[in-house]
Amino acid sequence: MSEVDILLSGFNGLYRKYMDNKFERLISRAEQRGLRKSELLNSDERFALFMRVGRALEICSQEEMIDYIVDVLIGGIKKGDAESETFIVEMAISTIGELSIEEVKVFLLLREKGMYVSDSEMDETDYEDLVRHVLEKCNIKPEFFKIYCARLSGKGLVSSPGQGYRGSIASHVPRITVLGKRVVDYIYEARGLS
Repeated sequence: MSEVDILLSGFNGLYRKYMDNKFERLISRAEQRGLRKSELLNSDERFALFMRVGRALEICSQEEMIDYIVDVLIGGIKKGDAESETFIVEMAISTIGELSIEEVKVFLLLREKGMYVSDSEMDETDYEDLVRHVLEKCNIKPEFFKIYCARLSGKGLVSSPGQGYRGSIASHVPRITVLGKRVVDYIYEARGLS
């Protein structure tokens, strides 16, 4: 056996253990949320979503992020979208899987503040309050707020500056898009929140 074969053999074992732990967490979380393992896989659409979660879990290193990814799957199933709007749930899983935990926290704080595209304009004081709230809750540096919002915008979860806004202050305010609302709805559905 060559050195390369030995390395690959070791890597395969490590990779399998790495993914087994994540799938065990997925199944445990689903059961905590009222879904049996069989319910995660009982249709072609759900199996495809399960595999999409697997891809997202490959690049995920934090347990808290695993929970968010799994909650999107669970919420999609519980809302009935797994079969009726599979593509939307797939998009939501893939999108949340590409974010960092800090970006997810910023995103969910925007939801907490009710920042949706259809909302009206906010003034400078409201915007400063929003930024201050996010910075305090997420413990991030001010310069990263705009970076996180830009990444969320690039993923289609929040609107980009100038999209659906009025006024100069409003052009800097991130607002949750229709896809972003769906992601939040799935997470909240899985967690039993309103």
